[in-house]
Amino acid sequence: MDGLTGSDACHTYSAAPGGPRDEAANWFLWLFAEDKFYPLLSFLFGLGFSIQFARTSAATFLSVYRRRLLALLLIGILHGLLVWSGDILVTYALVVFFLLPFRACNQRTILIFAVALLLLPIALFPLQRDLNQRLFTCLVPADVDHALLWNESLRTYAHGSFADISRQRARAMAWKGGLPSASGGNRF
Repeated sequence: MDGLTGSDACHTYSAAPGGPRDEAANWFLWLFAEDKFYPLLSFLFGLGFSIQFARTSAATFLSVYRRRLLALLLIGILHGLLVWSGDILVTYALVVFFLLPFRACNQRTILIFAVALLLLPIALFPLQRDLNQRLFTCLVPADVDHALLWNESLRTYAHGSFADISRQRARAMAWKGGLPSASGGNRF
């Protein structure tokens, strides 16, 4: 995180230690590397779903697949709390529960829903920042300095013990989900 520079409504970043070169490297990594695995993993996840569905009967498939999704959800929650708060497994498990009813639809219906669901985030993007700010305001008291919280979070990840970092991850996951934080109440 030391390589990030600038600020926004809730975050203050430290200056990049290498100056413009580090900033350029961070920008390059963001543009060409970060989050590029999501489409590939999503495709493979869907492919695995369709292969498993094709190989089993509908009655057997649903009971087995739901158990697998619950296990995936549990693994994702544990991974998010103990290893990395940016875990994708929880998202996959929840999305597939939503997709299960589509297994009986024809290809045209699936295509229409796929296009609509791809365009939905683009249409809702302008609302995202406002919604995030409102959620953050609900979880963090108005008199708390957001930059202070951000810098405290960075210090915890950089210098905290495993227990401190796990508590910070739990707070981050609670904020993402709009849940009360692990430290009690609706505080970050």
